[in-house]
Amino acid sequence: MEVGSKPEEAIAYCQKATSVCKARLQRLTNEVKSYSDLTSASDSTQDVPTCPIDSNNSIMDKQSEIETLKGLSSELEKKVDLINFVKINYLPYVVISI
Repeated sequence: MEVGSKPEEAIAYCQKATSVCKARLQRLTNEVKSYSDLTSASDSTQDVPTCPIDSNNSIMDKQSEIETLKGLSSELEKKVDLINFVKINYLPYVVISI
């Protein structure tokens, strides 16, 4: 965002970024859960193959990205709240970095 951007533009930008983060977060969470379900099933029955594409390192990377995205989403939501507060209360002296 550029300095001097309108609050509405900043809010829309942050909301879009939050939406992208949450979509990616959901996909990663589903992938980790699917892998976990597959490995649990393969432990109980030998007929269920494990996913050869995903390794434990890949799952750990995904879990790490999940944590990063959770933090980023939370920060973006806080920014939206702050921008809304500033917009409603018109506090021109507050500097918001995005």
